[in-house]
Amino acid sequence: MRRNDSRCLLLGCALAALIGFRGELVAQAASPAAGPVQVWRFDGSHIDGDKLRPAVGTLGGGIIGATKLVDIDGMGCVELAPAPAADGVPGGGGVLLTTDASEAGLPAGAMTVEAWVSVASPLDWGGIAGAFRHSGAQQQGWVLGYRRDRFFFGLATEGANRITYLNSATPLVLKEWYHLVATYDGAGQQRLYVDGRPDALSEVQRGPILQPEPLFYMLGAYRDDDDDYPFSGRLAEISVWHRALDAAEVAARFEARKAKFPGIEPAAPDRPGGDGDWVTWMGDNQRSGRAPQGFQPHPSGAPRW
Repeated sequence: MRRNDSRCLLLGCALAALIGFRGELVAQAASPAAGPVQVWRFDGSHIDGDKLRPAVGTLGGGIIGATKLVDIDGMGCVELAPAPAADGVPGGGGVLLTTDASEAGLPAGAMTVEAWVSVASPLDWGGIAGAFRHSGAQQQGWVLGYRRDRFFFGLATEGANRITYLNSATPLVLKEWYHLVATYDGAGQQRLYVDGRPDALSEVQRGPILQPEPLFYMLGAYRDDDDDYPFSGRLAEISVWHRALDAAEVAARFEARKAKFPGIEPAAPDRPGGDGDWVTWMGDNQRSGRAPQGFQPHPSGAPRW
């Protein structure tokens, strides 16, 4: 081969490699994996009778129990309640997306689940979104939910081989709107955010997420092959990513939509703050944790009661 031909061949190979590398970068930047792979919006455009259509992705579901579409200043949401009991057997509820793992599109490693939610009544085990199994030693999958007055993010991976229920530090106030985000980075950090802020962290889990078998991929219920506890309350939107959102992304998503949800940010009390501030049980109706009136002790320091 002539020297000029060799140089042309080498130059051509280098150019092809460079084009291929740049093409790979462009493909990664444009990859849909950067955004949510599944989104469900609970409004009149996506709910038709007992069917929920996806806003992103292809996975819809069947609604179980009672539903009522609600409009809040132009924002649509759904009010869910369990079906009536029949012959002494409690009715089911929520949205069953699928029991087929091949169509579920579940995250295998890093993940995020986000929900805009208002809980109407407390449960020992309540579910907002999840695909899990917790039956004795059989512990697999993930679930975003609530237990009594706390939210939780349950996760089971190959590294721990059991579920860690990460509970929120923030208490749950019934019938108030919340923005919840749960993330797992695939390497050991399991996080829970409430209203755009970091709220809880666990570093127990490691490696791939254990996939539940049998599968019940649910919205609005804590359900596996052993338990079925339906949600009561309102849902506006639920999204799932196959990556972990970072704190800045979570905060930005909250800031972008918080104005649509009345009362989601604590309102300042009418009175000024000061030494007479005192904290009420479960906070006040504005979730500020401050009573509208001050506390005035007896001059002797003894309680007035």
